[in-house]
Amino acid sequence: MVRRSKPHASFLGDENFPEPLGKFLKSKGLSITQFPVKFRGRAHSDAWLVKYATKRGFILLTQDRDFIQHNSLVVERI
Repeated sequence: MVRRSKPHASFLGDENFPEPLGKFLKSKGLSITQFPVKFRGRAHSDAWLVKYATKRGFILLTQDRDFIQHNSLVVERI
């Protein structure tokens, strides 16, 4: 019998994603990282953030409506 592991998704909550929601999702067993503190407060383009998340294998979580213009993203409002 071959054991199949569950697909593992890692999420990145950007600076616009509520930290309490990130903590809640983590408490439910999801692998979520909040946007690194060292980058907060600095101006980063949406394209930079998408590249950062993609390069590290993250699914990006945001409440920033500007991301709608990126056609490589799936946008879902929670």
